[in-house]
Amino acid sequence: MQTPELPALPRIPARLSFREELAGRRAYLAARDAAHATGGYSFQCALSVLRSDRGRVSPAVTATEILYTAPGNKLAVSHALGATGRQTVRKAICDGDSLLAVRFDERGKQTTREFSRLYLSELGQVSRALQYARLDPLGASCGAQLATEPEVAMLTRLWQAPDGTVLEASSLAPRAGRPQRIRRYKFTSAHNLSVAEEWEVRDGRTTYRKETYQPAPKNAAPFSQALPENYTEQPLKVPERPQEIPPAQRDPAAVALLAAWERAHQRFFTLHAGAFVTTQQQIRSTDSRPPRGGMGYNGTYELWLERPDRALVTIKGVDGFPVTQSMKADAIQVVVEDSAGKKRSANVREGARLEQTLQQAALRSALDPLQWLLEGPPSLSGYDSVRALPAAALPDGALAESILLTRTTITNNRGDRRITSETSYQVWLGKDGLPRGFETTRKTSVEGYFERDQPPTTITTVRLSAVGTDREPPF
Repeated sequence: MQTPELPALPRIPARLSFREELAGRRAYLAARDAAHATGGYSFQCALSVLRSDRGRVSPAVTATEILYTAPGNKLAVSHALGATGRQTVRKAICDGDSLLAVRFDERGKQTTREFSRLYLSELGQVSRALQYARLDPLGASCGAQLATEPEVAMLTRLWQAPDGTVLEASSLAPRAGRPQRIRRYKFTSAHNLSVAEEWEVRDGRTTYRKETYQPAPKNAAPFSQALPENYTEQPLKVPERPQEIPPAQRDPAAVALLAAWERAHQRFFTLHAGAFVTTQQQIRSTDSRPPRGGMGYNGTYELWLERPDRALVTIKGVDGFPVTQSMKADAIQVVVEDSAGKKRSANVREGARLEQTLQQAALRSALDPLQWLLEGPPSLSGYDSVRALPAAALPDGALAESILLTRTTITNNRGDRRITSETSYQVWLGKDGLPRGFETTRKTSVEGYFERDQPPTTITTVRLSAVGTDREPPF
């Protein structure tokens, strides 16, 4: 029997050019767009897995994966391994309301026929239901991830090779104690996957997987959850998560704008923006005492982000906050330097979102006013209302769409007095779907206080300028 050969790892350059990365990301995103086409998405994939342990290659393991999707959170995916009589099959079928997880295994003395059911009302997303279904390796193919994992392009490095293929790596250089994963994609002219390969290297052992794609067989009812009577149910325990309460007033136009903002946020490779931030504290009565810390502050920001792990941010503050500082992330660490030249550093965690890494490293939470620019639109859970406002002209004359979100929270202080905070958030969005400004107004009232003793109303305004994506950064 001929010993199988493990294909050589693709060459990874020590440094990638901006043009290579931009081309690779755009090709990957075009394939993701094809996987989220309004008419649905489907494929049949032949998988072959080889494992090498310090030069010794094991025989190939082959399997077949078939996937169908349709609008309305409908998904059907199956993974079959082995020949008839010794076959293992995993299936996940989501009809838009619940996900049916099916396990069939005829390798033991008795054939296993089990199913479990998970509800989207409890888990929220199909991708989360798949994780809790415990159907590994089902759904791990590159084609399935295109359909179910929108954040891949935000967390890994992608670039286009000279031969036109697209490469993806968890990191450009191996890290001690961490596996290195490298993928290579070939796409058709219609932006569908043709071939995908993956190498995972860990402590001298390499696992290689090749996926070859073709059209899925016709299926008149791929999302039917009907099962034979000889299948038994195995309940799955799902950790409880906080109840998500949707806004009582939910404007469809505002929800559509938020969805466009989310898509634009997921797509960019680099982001550049300037910001001027002001905070005012308005007293509630002419008899009120001046607020502690003065009537407000202002600060200017300039930021460059390059996914997945590089950034340059400068902040110049007035009146103490936001404190003047600069931040630079270089894929290994983020270094923060204050106005006195004092530096501190923190490691960039592999797989962590760059935006969260920067916020955790910033001095005195100085990036909080830009949270939604960095992280994208908020979840609507906990807001009282969300509605679209008439388009407004920006200082540069351009028109921007506007969204208003409101939230009310009630807490008790140490004196057991009820504290009510009413907060409104206004967002202005450009034609590209990305923010052009924010304004937050927070009014806090303490039960039993005279109006003159109530906390001041705080208004934070963020005016963004020179917002642009996919420009080459100065680092």
